[in-house]
Amino acid sequence: MTLLRERRALPGASRKLLATFQAGVKIEAGRDREEAMSRCRLFVVVLLSAILPAVGCGGNPSNCDPTGLNVGPATAAVNHTAVPPANSQTFAATFQLKNGCAGIATAALVNSNWSASDPSVALSASPSGQVTATCTAAVAGPVTITANQVGGQMLTGKAMLICN
Repeated sequence: MTLLRERRALPGASRKLLATFQAGVKIEAGRDREEAMSRCRLFVVVLLSAILPAVGCGGNPSNCDPTGLNVGPATAAVNHTAVPPANSQTFAATFQLKNGCAGIATAALVNSNWSASDPSVALSASPSGQVTATCTAAVAGPVTITANQVGGQMLTGKAMLICN
């Protein structure tokens, strides 16, 4: 039998006592819930403060030095007979960092010297953080687009361009 049904079956004074008890239980439950939420928040803060230094750079930026360059898109295909700019693809170079350092300065373009493995691909001015590669003829295999960092650690990254 539910508490509500039991309450209806009790005499008036007992109903008042039960209602007072239920109100007290609700207040206690509210306090318990607030206390549980406070404990949960504290646990999360303690957990994050313990885990975050172990993940990522550990508060030491030297642990997140770049290990290479990401050139993107990694692969692209364009039709050399298309009207410009449809016969071109823009590539950008960003830092490749150690695992766990992904969110730190990866969006910054890296000033690079650019080259293409086939002379049928014309590149826009270099050095820059990005380059536009234009297919001037069909090429049998993929063309490697290479970015070499200017200054610094002389990092390198590559992407592929297919000229149809």
